[in-house]
Amino acid sequence: MYEETYEGLGFEVSEIQQELATKLKDVKSLHKRMLRELEAMITETNESKEDADILISIPGISSTTAALLSQLDRGVKSCHSWVAFVGLDTSIRESGTWKGRGRLTKRGNTYLRKRLFCSAWGATMHDKHFKAYYDKLRSQGRSYKAALCIVAKKQIRIAYHLLMSGEKYDPSKAF
Repeated sequence: MYEETYEGLGFEVSEIQQELATKLKDVKSLHKRMLRELEAMITETNESKEDADILISIPGISSTTAALLSQLDRGVKSCHSWVAFVGLDTSIRESGTWKGRGRLTKRGNTYLRKRLFCSAWGATMHDKHFKAYYDKLRSQGRSYKAALCIVAKKQIRIAYHLLMSGEKYDPSKAF
């Protein structure tokens, strides 16, 4: 696009700009390849296809995010292990009577954490139950990032319980 603008204005595209355009095309093709591989991961077995269908029923969860979530270990004791694996758990900072402010540990899977953050944003934009939950958190004084992280944690907990029970998403049970 900018090449046409440069040509229209009589400017020449520099060597660096041409190299950046080439690298951008390479990154886009790698991204498409990664998405194809994730889609193939979904369709590998009927079980993961059924799991993906269950997870996609959660508002905001895409097929790619569902494929990633369906690969998480189900032999854990609770959904808190999944939250910790993704890195959306908070650190505890306290000593005696002093209690500090906890922060996200960010110790888990960065890519999955980002995908869940985006899915939480999508859920708050398009689902009235998640939107109400987000608005409640915002009215309590949470920043928009903190509120979205809490919504993402809720999505993980819902995903865990749905996969363990084999049910589809029901907002009356989730909220």
